[in-house]
Amino acid sequence: YRVRNFVFGITPDTARRIIPGRYRENLAALEVILDRASNEGIKVIMYIAPLRGGVRIPYVPTQYSTFKRDTESLGRQYGAIFKNYEELIPDSFWGTKASTSLGKKEELDFMHFRAPGHHILAETIHKLVIETSSIVRPEIRP
Repeated sequence: YRVRNFVFGITPDTARRIIPGRYRENLAALEVILDRASNEGIKVIMYIAPLRGGVRIPYVPTQYSTFKRDTESLGRQYGAIFKNYEELIPDSFWGTKASTSLGKKEELDFMHFRAPGHHILAETIHKLVIETSSIVRPEIRP
């Protein structure tokens, strides 16, 4: 990756574009999963993953907005619970990672946060599961 990133000038904050064919295939796969879950009576919780704040995101903003809108719409079509946790993890819980570019030691990590952030996400999802457990299966309430 390092040589490729160096040659093409790719950095951690380089905007990643949607590849239309793959995007359609991924949405179709998500729909199959949601349809199967719906047919089996399985309640689905979907969420937009936390994203590092305070810096420019590594996605084309309009395409990222389309992705969020499309996945939420598809989820709701099949009765999924949908949450946006983009801003859930405070900036202080994000760090750096080993560089994927030549000549750099560390770079911002947009996808991974440290242990306190994982605790926040786990607690948030746990609370949501407990709150919706009567929707999922009333017989397994805590």
